[in-house]
Amino acid sequence: MLAMEKDADEYTLESINTLLEYRKGRLTLDEAVVKFSFFTGIPAHISRKHIMSLKRENVLHFSSNTTQENS
Repeated sequence: MLAMEKDADEYTLESINTLLEYRKGRLTLDEAVVKFSFFTGIPAHISRKHIMSLKRENVLHFSSNTTQENS
Protein backbone atom coordinates (compact mmCIF):
# COMPACT_ATOMS: atom_id res chain seq x y z
CA MET A 1 0.00 0.00 0.00
CA LEU A 2 2.90 2.35 0.69
CA ALA A 3 4.11 2.10 -2.93
CA MET A 4 0.66 3.14 -4.17
CA GLU A 5 0.73 6.20 -1.92
CA LYS A 6 4.15 7.16 -3.27
CA ASP A 7 2.91 6.76 -6.86
CA ALA A 8 -0.18 8.82 -6.07
CA ASP A 9 1.95 11.58 -4.59
CA GLU A 10 4.26 11.58 -7.63
CA TYR A 11 1.28 11.68 -9.98
CA THR A 12 -0.24 14.56 -8.02
CA LEU A 13 3.00 16.52 -8.18
CA GLU A 14 3.41 15.78 -11.89
CA SER A 15 -0.16 16.86 -12.66
CA ILE A 16 0.44 20.16 -10.86
CA ASN A 17 3.77 20.58 -12.62
CA THR A 18 2.04 19.97 -15.97
CA LEU A 19 -0.38 22.82 -15.31
CA LEU A 20 2.43 25.13 -14.26
CA GLU A 21 4.49 24.27 -17.33
CA TYR A 22 1.50 24.97 -19.56
CA ARG A 23 0.87 28.34 -17.89
CA LYS A 24 4.51 29.30 -18.44
CA GLY A 25 4.25 28.38 -22.12
CA ARG A 26 6.61 25.41 -21.92
CA LEU A 27 3.92 22.94 -23.04
CA THR A 28 1.38 23.19 -25.83
CA LEU A 29 -2.28 22.63 -25.06
CA ASP A 30 -2.17 19.16 -26.61
CA GLU A 31 0.95 18.18 -24.65
CA ALA A 32 -0.57 19.43 -21.40
CA VAL A 33 -3.85 17.59 -22.03
CA VAL A 34 -2.09 14.27 -22.66
CA LYS A 35 0.15 14.57 -19.59
CA PHE A 36 -2.58 15.88 -17.28
CA SER A 37 -5.01 13.16 -18.36
CA PHE A 38 -2.36 10.49 -17.80
CA PHE A 39 -1.40 11.67 -14.32
CA THR A 40 -4.95 12.35 -13.08
CA GLY A 41 -7.03 9.78 -14.93
CA ILE A 42 -9.39 12.55 -16.02
CA PRO A 43 -10.65 12.08 -19.60
CA ALA A 44 -8.91 14.22 -22.22
CA HIS A 45 -11.99 16.24 -23.19
CA ILE A 46 -12.53 17.31 -19.57
CA SER A 47 -8.81 17.98 -19.04
CA ARG A 48 -8.79 20.16 -22.17
CA LYS A 49 -11.68 22.30 -20.87
CA HIS A 50 -9.96 22.75 -17.52
CA ILE A 51 -6.55 23.57 -19.00
CA MET A 52 -8.02 25.99 -21.53
CA SER A 53 -9.52 27.98 -18.66
CA LEU A 54 -6.04 28.72 -17.29
CA LYS A 55 -4.41 32.04 -18.06
CA ARG A 56 -1.03 31.69 -19.71
CA GLU A 57 1.85 33.86 -18.58
CA ASN A 58 3.55 34.03 -21.98
CA VAL A 59 0.64 35.60 -23.87
CA LEU A 60 0.45 39.30 -24.56
CA HIS A 61 -2.98 40.87 -25.04
CA PHE A 62 -3.25 43.91 -27.25
CA SER A 63 -6.24 46.15 -26.99
CA SER A 64 -7.77 46.99 -30.32
CA ASN A 65 -8.74 50.54 -31.09
CA THR A 66 -12.02 50.18 -32.95
CA THR A 67 -12.74 53.90 -33.22
CA GLN A 68 -10.96 55.86 -35.89
CA GLU A 69 -10.85 59.61 -36.18
CA ASN A 70 -12.13 61.06 -39.43
CA SER A 71 -9.82 63.76 -40.77
